[in-house]
Amino acid sequence: MYRISQNRRTFYFHFLQCPFLNSFTTAKKTAPAVSSDPSLPFTVQYLVNTCALPVESALSASKTLQLDERNPQKHDSVLNFLKSRGFSDTHISKLITKRPSLLRCNLEGKLKPKIEYLLGFGFSGSTLAELLLSCPNILRSLDNVLKPNFEVLLTLLKTSEDVINAVKRYPWLLNFDLRRNMQPNVSILMSQGVHVAHISKLIISHPRTVVQKVDKMIKIVETVKKLGFQPSSSLFVHAVRAMSSTTEPTWKRKMEVFKSFGWSEEEVMSAFKRSPNVITCSEEKIKRLMDFYTSTMKLERSTIIANPTLLGYGFSTRIWPRYLVIKVLETKQLLKVGRKLIWAFRLNEKKFVETYVTMHLVRVPDLMEVYKDAIAAKETCIDGDDRGVSRISGDKILTRNAE
Repeated sequence: MYRISQNRRTFYFHFLQCPFLNSFTTAKKTAPAVSSDPSLPFTVQYLVNTCALPVESALSASKTLQLDERNPQKHDSVLNFLKSRGFSDTHISKLITKRPSLLRCNLEGKLKPKIEYLLGFGFSGSTLAELLLSCPNILRSLDNVLKPNFEVLLTLLKTSEDVINAVKRYPWLLNFDLRRNMQPNVSILMSQGVHVAHISKLIISHPRTVVQKVDKMIKIVETVKKLGFQPSSSLFVHAVRAMSSTTEPTWKRKMEVFKSFGWSEEEVMSAFKRSPNVITCSEEKIKRLMDFYTSTMKLERSTIIANPTLLGYGFSTRIWPRYLVIKVLETKQLLKVGRKLIWAFRLNEKKFVETYVTMHLVRVPDLMEVYKDAIAAKETCIDGDDRGVSRISGDKILTRNAE
């Protein structure tokens, strides 16, 4: 059930609770004091009292890690260095939990040069901390891995900002030898006439596509060409990306989903050629959006085929909130007759708010609240009709009670 109700501009939603993550400092205050327990080894005591690890995590780490009780300053120096480079207490605690061996690393000879190189390239301390949490293994050989990989990326993307964005998008990128896969894959695309600008955008937005095996890239490029995509078109790299992330069994399952809504294979391919990313949507998402568009909005199949990007939008964060705003405006007769409502879904956020929300606030003062609260809501429902959308009158803006 999904309900949006209001009493004097107060909206009520059911929300999923998000866990609260305590900071390293807070964790230090609340962590059990175990240093006085002689039955626990020094490693466990240090991990709990200094690094704020839970006792269970510390005990687990101690099975493969032994810290030097005679020289705790060595381990302290690692923590102090990370903190001095912008790592928060929470980052450090989580990082030590994932990779406790950092406490025993050679700070001056190994860790410090790598961290300093990455910071010097342009990563902030907090960004670097998040990358290490996502992929602790990126701190590999500086001269044999990190530097060569960044040289490849900088050669292809030209700016350190774009390189950083690509790495943030896919931290595991740095675990590959980019000279052996990315460079050959880029050469394959360029040899087919793909524009450098299109390749750069692909690397930044979907870097995993260009680090796949070279023989697989060759096959995908040939398949995409046979489907009718022109290498000079920006859609070519989107098709390569879509084919790279979709196995044949998955393709067949998604094809069956579309067929369950009356589509033919030719119609699915027509939509794919207009927007290759449509095939990267999950089966559940395709079902949900198709059901909403056909059952609730009563869109014709031909309309969806002609506008396949509709299947790429988030339902809870984009389609449903905008649909609510549209229904409010319809009940107040504030929309032009004949306006194609699907265009409201295609507008960027700023333009949609300006066109459909802000300009109507005089007539519907609570419209912005309806929109923002719908975006914030965590539970949604599609019931196939508009019975839950009531006419607006007085303070009662919108109530949807789909059961």
